[in-house]
Amino acid sequence: MSRGLRIFGGPALALAVWSAPWAGSAAAQQAPDQQVPELRPALVPLATDPLTPDPLLQDVNVSTDASTNADTNANNLAPQPQVSRLTVSPEPPPPPPPPRRRGIEADPNAPMGLRMGAFDLYPVLGIGGAYTDNVAESATKRKADYGLRVAPDLRIQSDWVRHSLSLTAAGDFIFYKKHPEYNDTTFDTQAALRLDVLHDTTFDLTAGYDLTQTFGSSSEVPNTATSQRVDQTVSAAASLTRQAGRLAATLAAEANWYDYGNVNLGGGSIENNADRNYVAPDVRLRLGYAASPALVPFVEAAYVPRLHEIKVDRSGLRRDSQGGYLRAGLSLNPSDLWSGDVAVRYDYRNYADNSLKAVSAVGLDADLIWRPTQLTTVTFKASSGIDETALAGATAIRNWTGSASIAQALRDDVVLTAGIGANYASYVGVSLNELTLSADVALNYILRRNVELTAGYHLTDFRTDTPGGNYVENRITAGVRFRM
Repeated sequence: MSRGLRIFGGPALALAVWSAPWAGSAAAQQAPDQQVPELRPALVPLATDPLTPDPLLQDVNVSTDASTNADTNANNLAPQPQVSRLTVSPEPPPPPPPPRRRGIEADPNAPMGLRMGAFDLYPVLGIGGAYTDNVAESATKRKADYGLRVAPDLRIQSDWVRHSLSLTAAGDFIFYKKHPEYNDTTFDTQAALRLDVLHDTTFDLTAGYDLTQTFGSSSEVPNTATSQRVDQTVSAAASLTRQAGRLAATLAAEANWYDYGNVNLGGGSIENNADRNYVAPDVRLRLGYAASPALVPFVEAAYVPRLHEIKVDRSGLRRDSQGGYLRAGLSLNPSDLWSGDVAVRYDYRNYADNSLKAVSAVGLDADLIWRPTQLTTVTFKASSGIDETALAGATAIRNWTGSASIAQALRDDVVLTAGIGANYASYVGVSLNELTLSADVALNYILRRNVELTAGYHLTDFRTDTPGGNYVENRITAGVRFRM
């Protein structure tokens, strides 16, 4: 029987396929609505047929105009104009991707940088002028002055397949014409190395250096000071992060060294601040749980002792202390709309000297970026903590800081930035509070990819409980930035 099928099956099948159009035509004349059901079993292969060319075969249309190959006595299935054939429905096109928000990668005015091996370098040099109506930041010694402003900036980023290394350095120096003793100096540099140990484990190493100045308007500097106090901070940290499903854990160790410079008091007298210098080692653990692709609740605990270079300070007090903090909040996975984190923070510190009472503080830690539109970026920052002091009778300083700023691109080459900020310092042990309010407005105009014009205004409003200590400063800056 199988031999008979081999002999007669082929011609019979060819005859059936060849006659299908005629049968369909006849059936159409008798029952048009039955045409496709009658032809479908003859032309559509079964799902189990190994010869089925494509599972996308969905429909069959047969026309009485289909061509026939006389040599093979089979339907010619090659595409022909206005000739129906076996129809394969194409896959639906994928939905268009959402419009990308403009970033550095898509910014036609972003600097190209310099290539050096496996690293990209982005150097910037800002040169301009600065004017202030209160160079000493004083309520009683208001002096206007102007000077040269130099603001170098450098960013280095690796371009490795695995791991990452970055280095940033930025400075802001103002050299005043009439009162060089009040020259303004700010410098900051950071280095970060990320090692991808495993696909779910990373090891991070960071180091940094920070240089700032504190003026005589602060209660931490004597009123008779004729120069600013230069403060320096050196930091180093290592952390290990492990991702296990939705749970992420980070164990970190860090050390910060704080150095307070001496202050000239006039007449050859100097305030020695060596007793203020201290080191703060830090061990902390952070646990996070990815409740959703966007939100990661977390808790963090840290132990942070403070050990002073000189055990007994100028007031005869031992200011070494034991303490730390607890944080609980939400981290937002980076997206086109939100990024950053926000947390409630609790600080506690207990001092070695029995005459100094333990201090605690509750505040908010936040570093959020919101991008409501492609041209608008809003930044929120907040921090809190317990700072050291050398003021007689004071144990510590509770500090709360917050700021908000908005950057609006008026055009691709014009960006307007505005912001406000506040810092509130409350001394523990004495009746003294200080409030610093600030406001900024800046305009950046990109002439070309490598040249940018800048102009800005900064307002500082300092208020204190100390009689005659309040002051206001207005500062105007303008210049040009050269970017590579």
